[in-house]
Amino acid sequence: LEEVASLGVFAKTEAEMALAHIHTYDLRDGYSGLKHTHELMTRYPHNPEFRLQYAENLLATGQSGKAIETVTKGLDLTEQDWYRPTHRFRFLCLMGKIHHAAGRYHETLDWLNKAISMREQATRGNFLAWAHLRRGDALVHLGNQVLGLRDYRKALELDEAGSAGEAAQNRIRALEPKAN
Repeated sequence: LEEVASLGVFAKTEAEMALAHIHTYDLRDGYSGLKHTHELMTRYPHNPEFRLQYAENLLATGQSGKAIETVTKGLDLTEQDWYRPTHRFRFLCLMGKIHHAAGRYHETLDWLNKAISMREQATRGNFLAWAHLRRGDALVHLGNQVLGLRDYRKALELDEAGSAGEAAQNRIRALEPKAN
């Protein structure tokens, strides 16, 4: 895959994106993923998938300011009809994730409420489940355990066998004895 990404002709772009995913999510190496997505963004600055992955890599490497700029540009492009509504949903989720990671919970709620209101655009992946999970975290941090638990249960319902569902189950177990 590395060889195709560096020397390939026909599958170079796909190999670079696959490597960005592998490094970011499987190997937990945002810096290596960033190398690949930076090259993709240089060649294809308006590609929404590359922009989303690039912002994820920026966040994973502690560059939240640049990640916000990248997502903001993506949101601007959705308003200009460059991208589909499904991409707008994902950019909103990612903006919520960025604010969540920074501990800015009021902003997290603002962005994730916008994303969750577009739930019909959640056509793939477990993005909606993660949006509910992160919104639940923000609510709990802001002192509303009841609504936080509601979002954790929704995340579990949406992604019962996945990573968001597992995280939601752990948070429910931690909170339920306190809620009673």
